[in-house]
Amino acid sequence: KDKKKDKKKKKKEEEDEVDVIEELREVVETYTFPCSRWLARDEEDGEIVVELLTEDNEDLELKSYDVYVYTGTMWGAGTDANVYINIYGETGDTGERWLRKSNHVNKFERGQEDVLSLTA
Repeated sequence: KDKKKDKKKKKKEEEDEVDVIEELREVVETYTFPCSRWLARDEEDGEIVVELLTEDNEDLELKSYDVYVYTGTMWGAGTDANVYINIYGETGDTGERWLRKSNHVNKFERGQEDVLSLTA
């Protein structure tokens, strides 16, 4: 009988240890994404979508790009559709960006070169 009691006691001690191991703790982290700009079509650069970095993230720098688009001269060349670009680099990609602001009022017309600027 003594052996049975010892086995039960050991089993009970093992169960107690498992209870302590299974205790979970909640971890809460807060991130701040400063924007400091307008998000409106009729303000500043007219963008309503921007890429924000956390306050303490100094690894990624915003870069400005000039995108040159030459539309061919064939019959039917040109479009009134929205045109998007995704720029790929060593640390990732820009995500889909709308080529919205051109040096021409009518973008992507036949035989025309449009210069569009974007920041990513």
